[in-house]
This record gives sequence, C-alpha cells and structure tokens, in this order.
Amino acid sequence: MAARVVEALTRAETLFAPPGEWQAPAEVDAAAQTARAIAARTADLSGATAAGHREMTATAAGHLERASDADARLADALQRSAQLHDQGASQAAGLRAAAAEVPAQVSRWAELPAAQAAGLKTLRTQLAGMQRLLARHRAAAARTAAEISAVRYRPD
Repeated sequence: MAARVVEALTRAETLFAPPGEWQAPAEVDAAAQTARAIAARTADLSGATAAGHREMTATAAGHLERASDADARLADALQRSAQLHDQGASQAAGLRAAAAEVPAQVSRWAELPAAQAAGLKTLRTQLAGMQRLLARHRAAAARTAAEISAVRYRPD
C-alpha cells in the first residue's frame, strides 16, 4: 500500500518539474529610448517633413514604452509564478519523502493492527496534503493566467 501511495505522490510531484528560464527582453525599452533620442535630434528642424517625423517617432516611442511596460508586468507575473512553483516542488518532495518513510517507521510493529492503522493514517495524511497543495497551486495558476490575460500589448 505504501509503495502505491508513494508512486501516486511521485506522479503528483512531477507536476512541479522546473520551468524553463525566461526574462523580459530589454530590447523593447531600448528601442523606445532610441526613438525618443531620434525625435530629440530633429526637434530643432522645421517643416512638414520634420514635424511628421517627430510625430511618427513620438508615437512609435509611446507604443514601444507601453509594450515594454507590458513585458515587465508579464515578467513579474511569471517570476512570482516560478517562485510559487519552486515552493510547491519542495513541498511535494517533502510529502513524497514522508510517505516513503512510513514503512520503515512501522516495520518494527508491522504485525500489530494498531501499527498498520497508524501507517495508513499517516499515508492518508500525505495524500491529503498533496491534494491541498495541488488545489492551492491550481487556484494560483488561475490567478496568474488571469493576470497574464490582462496584459495588453495593443496601442490605446
């Protein structure tokens, strides 16, 4: 029985495999700064072409800044999610390890019904702990998904 519980907990633990690394690209913010710098260089020029160029670069810089802000919000959400994921992996490993130790803990009194009942109760506790952990992470994943869905890249 303990081996089957440990197997189930091990399968649940695989849900917490390490995610890949991701960082928000800084290039979008750099491009916005470049667009602002180009607009500044043409500020002293006059005429319709120069005015159109300034307007175009200012608009492009605004779009790029909003995209950069969206990237930063996305990166923050993903970072928080990764931290929660790492904590969950640690907790899942602890639950599995505790369940794996149960047979050794009750082995001295394995023939006694009370020892068997205590072992089963301990295994149930580990399974219930994993169920609670998965439920918390499922709720956190839904919150993160909603936060990510709220990130807007379109111009206002």
